[in-house]
Amino acid sequence: MLTRKAVAEDIPRLGGTLGSAFAEDPIVNWIFPGAGTRTRVLPAFFSLQIRHLYLPHNEVYTTENLVAAALWLPPGQIAPGFASIMRLAIRLAPFLPRAGRALPRIPRLLSTLDANHPKEPHYYLAVLGTEPAEQGKGYGKALLEPLLERCDREAMPAYLESSSPRNLSLYERHGFNVIKELKIGKNGPSMWPMWREPR
Repeated sequence: MLTRKAVAEDIPRLGGTLGSAFAEDPIVNWIFPGAGTRTRVLPAFFSLQIRHLYLPHNEVYTTENLVAAALWLPPGQIAPGFASIMRLAIRLAPFLPRAGRALPRIPRLLSTLDANHPKEPHYYLAVLGTEPAEQGKGYGKALLEPLLERCDREAMPAYLESSSPRNLSLYERHGFNVIKELKIGKNGPSMWPMWREPR
């Protein structure tokens, strides 16, 4: 299965790909409970993240048919925090008729992730997603393996946060181990930070 680095022309399509990939994600559903809101917001939000936070580091990967994408940050780059994500979220205001209900949950999520993000150098897999109709066909594996091979060559760890328990086994097969379970908010969903030592 062929994979390649994404380019600027891919952004609209990949925003849609990741929007549909995460439409039923537990964290996304907690932030945006309405299906209609998710349909409006997610493609634009992922497109903004790709353009402003990940593509400048040249570590966005996709498949030839653009049905899957992985957004990485290399060692030495700080994971997008509260300020950068909120700047992007504000740009989505026209898409959010009920923004008052959704946006207060984003700072809660970000503060939890920031507090638990490792300080030592590592490759950070921020997002990995495949369109629902294409899931289970090996796209996630195809996007993971080249970067993890680089981690091994460079003797560099990798880190991610899984927002769905069903994805844990995929990451565990590629050498990631769960560090802990993070509860987001008082009644929110869980996330699982995962760490991979180089092989």
